[in-house]
Amino acid sequence: MWELWDRLTEYYGSAFLSQYGEEPNATWAFELEGLNEEQFRRGFELLKTRESAFPPNPGEFINLISQDCQWERRCHKVWTPENKLENLTSKEANKKIGNEALSTMKGLFG
Repeated sequence: MWELWDRLTEYYGSAFLSQYGEEPNATWAFELEGLNEEQFRRGFELLKTRESAFPPNPGEFINLISQDCQWERRCHKVWTPENKLENLTSKEANKKIGNEALSTMKGLFG
């Protein structure tokens, strides 16, 4: 957490310090506690290309990391039988065939 704080201070200077203070606070610690070293490293790299001149809040930092590693999930939906489109045309055709067969059977019995 201290490394993050130092880097954010380097990137954003007094804007970061005046907004969040000189020491990591409980909100940042709580929000980022589940991140691993690789995610922090990726976050540091992505901060360099971030368009905003303002320091991120904890949620923005997490979103920054998530956007980079979750792009495949946003762009591609895995096919499963549950999310396939229902073929209404074949359903209607089967209904018609079934109705014709029923009419034929009714004709046989009178």
